[in-house]
Amino acid sequence: MEKVILNKRVFQQETRMDSRYLLLPAEEISKYIELGEYIGIPHGEILHPNKWLYFGKNAPKVIPKEEFRYSDYEYVFYPDNPLLKEFQELATANDLVIHIGGNTENMLEIEELPFEMEGKLKVILEQEVITENELLVVEAFPYENEGNTHFLVLDSQTTDDEISYEYTNDFQKLHLVSSFQREVEGQEEYIFKTLPESHTNRGNLYNTTSERWFHLSLEQKYQVPVLVELYGIEDILSFTAFTEKTV
Repeated sequence: MEKVILNKRVFQQETRMDSRYLLLPAEEISKYIELGEYIGIPHGEILHPNKWLYFGKNAPKVIPKEEFRYSDYEYVFYPDNPLLKEFQELATANDLVIHIGGNTENMLEIEELPFEMEGKLKVILEQEVITENELLVVEAFPYENEGNTHFLVLDSQTTDDEISYEYTNDFQKLHLVSSFQREVEGQEEYIFKTLPESHTNRGNLYNTTSERWFHLSLEQKYQVPVLVELYGIEDILSFTAFTEKTV
C-alpha cells in the first residue's frame, strides 16, 4: 500500500455511518493551538467584557501555533458555571444590573464594568487562569468549505472531528495484492486487496495472514482520498463494474 499512501498520513475517523481512513497530504498538516471555548482578555480590557475574545465564537477556535501569542492576553480562562456565578455575584455587589444566568455570551455583552470590580475580578480570574503550558497543541488539516477555511483536528482529545487514531505505519506494512477500478461520474474509485507483511515474510504486523479489502474514493467534504474496509466483497466483485488493473 506504500504507493497508495505515498506522501500521505492515514487517520481513522469514526462517524455515525462508518469507520473510515482519511488519506491526508502530509505536507499540509501543521501544528495548531486548539482553544476550545476559552476566553482571552487582551491587556487593558479587563473592564470591557465586550472586547474579550471568546474562542470558537467571536474568534477562531484553532490558530496556527506560530501565530498565537499567549503574551497578547492578560488572562486566558474557561468560563465554567462556578466562575460565571462568581462574576454574577460580584456584579450584583457592585450595583451592576445584569443577568448572566450561566450564559457566557450574556457576560460578553457588557460594555463596561465599574472600576471597583477590577481587583476582585482579577482574584477570581487568577484562580481559573489557563497557563500557556496547559493549552492544547494539536495537528490539524485545513480544508475549504463554502468559501471558508476550516480545520480537521487530528487529535483524539478533541471529539468534534471524531478522529480516533493515526494508522500510517500500519498501512505502510500492508502489501497490495490486487487492484480494481471503475469510474463514477468522472471520479475514479478503486478496490484493493491487501495482505499483511507477515504473509510475505517482511514483518509481523498481524498474527494472521488473512487478506483485507478496501474501497478508495474521494471524500467530498475534505476533498481527500478515503479508504473504507470491505467485507465479503470477493465473491460479488465479478458482478460489479470494477475491472482489474495492474498493481
